[in-house]
Amino acid sequence: MAEISVDTKKKLILVSGRAHPELATQVASELGIELTGSDLRTFANGEIYARYDTSIRGADVFVLQSHTAPINEWVMETLIMIDALKRASAKRITEPASSASADNWRHTVQSGRLISSSTPPPGGKPLNWPLRSKSA
Repeated sequence: MAEISVDTKKKLILVSGRAHPELATQVASELGIELTGSDLRTFANGEIYARYDTSIRGADVFVLQSHTAPINEWVMETLIMIDALKRASAKRITEPASSASADNWRHTVQSGRLISSSTPPPGGKPLNWPLRSKSA
C-alpha cells in the first residue's frame, strides 16, 4: 500500500522593496533565512512592477520596506508588492510599519492608513476603515 505524506512545515518568506536592500539583507542574515528574490522595476511611464522569483503560495510573508524619500514612490511600491503577494496566494502578509497605525488610525498620515488597510492585523481579520462622506 502506498503511503501519502504531507509536509506541514510553515514557510517563512522575507521580501524587500528597493528603498533599503542592505537592511533587508542584514535582517535575513539575523533570522537565518534567505531574502526571497523579486523583480521590482519602474517603467518609463512611472508604473511599478512586482514579481517574485519563488512560489509564495501558502507562505507567511514579511514585507520589509523603508519609507524614506521619495516616500510616495516607496509606499506605492509596498502596496503593489502586497497586491502581488495576495495574487500569488500568500497565507499571511505582514508589513511591520502598518501595525502601529492600525491601533491609532486617527493620528496617522493617509498613506499609513492605506498600508494598514491592505494588510490584515495579527488576528487575521481585515481592517474596515470608516468612510466619511460629505452631506449634501
